[in-house]
Amino acid sequence: LWLMLLWALLATTLRHCLAWSARPWWLASALGAVGGALSYYAGGRLAGVQFPYGEAATLIVIGLLWAGLFPLLHLMARRLAP
Repeated sequence: LWLMLLWALLATTLRHCLAWSARPWWLASALGAVGGALSYYAGGRLAGVQFPYGEAATLIVIGLLWAGLFPLLHLMARRLAP
């Protein structure tokens, strides 16, 4: 339940609280890479999860994914705004 609420919170804050991170695009990318990897790291520690490919490799891949995803989410939020 708390993970679903975190996703909903992220979606609602893109146009308001996180609007400062949308421009320049590299800021959104850096925030996505660091914030995404750290949130998965913290969640893994809290839940006692072991990453199957090792912690460092998994967090690097997650960081790279979020580095591309976060600017894309900002772009989608901007285009879907009224």
